[in-house]
Amino acid sequence: MAHSDVYDPIHNELWALSVMASTLDNVRVRVSGLQPDVQQERPQGFERSLAHVIASLRRGEAELIEVFEKALKAENPSLNTIFNRYPKAFVLNPAEELGSFMDSRETSLGLLRSLTSEQWERKVNDPERGLVSLSQLAVERANLDLEEMDYMAQLRQAILRLEPIQGNDAR
Repeated sequence: MAHSDVYDPIHNELWALSVMASTLDNVRVRVSGLQPDVQQERPQGFERSLAHVIASLRRGEAELIEVFEKALKAENPSLNTIFNRYPKAFVLNPAEELGSFMDSRETSLGLLRSLTSEQWERKVNDPERGLVSLSQLAVERANLDLEEMDYMAQLRQAILRLEPIQGNDAR
């Protein structure tokens, strides 16, 4: 599925929540059994490693959290959120990067599941696209998740062709 700037009403916030939740398991499957050094490899033909994709997912999650938090605080300035516990610009250890993404995704899913239909339709000003709803942002994040999971699956297959798993670990 390709990322699109056009909102598709069939892919709504419920669909987005489902995709975003399944991304947690999908990421786990794609890195399962691969040691951190293998997660940093880029076979020929791949621009990014598994570690790079996970870092991108973590940064994307932090950006999504920031936008949702800003929109909700505009509605309720006294809203107290816990998202500021994920301020890292980068993480050096791939295992820590993975854990940070998983934690932040679980937290944001909790928030997103609690939104009312009115909150989902709340508009935020995006510098590149203008006004977009929180629902549209979640759908876009879900589409990006699907693209990243496809990429990670292809990358994992390429890595396994180079280094077959011995026992339960690669290398």
